Amino acid sequence: MEGDEVYVVAGHKGYPEIVRKLGRTGRRRRLKGARGRGTLDKEKPPIFGLFQRNGEVALQMLPNVQQATIHPIIMSTVKPGSQWEVAGVLRARLLEAFQREGVKTPWG
Repeated sequence: MEGDEVYVVAGHKGYPEIVRKLGRTGRRRRLKGARGRGTLDKEKPPIFGLFQRNGEVALQMLPNVQQATIHPIIMSTVKPGSQWEVAGVLRARLLEAFQREGVKTPWG
């Protein structure tokens, strides 16, 4: 399971005919705002994603990326003990590779 966040610049981006009708110039680049991490209040909301390789993806827009905000999402999404499944698969693949290459190991 892997997780990451991305910051989406919010604002009017499309419908050039409506923008012209309202007498405004179209936006050519992005909204001008502070650099770095944003918040939902600052028009740069963080989108947090958890994804499993070759598996499901869970995306959620957050008010901020503080640990108190992210921790409950991780706990409700990740199955407890799933890290041991990955470790078991890794050990089995290592043992297969060692046996295939003729490497002697004390455990197999």
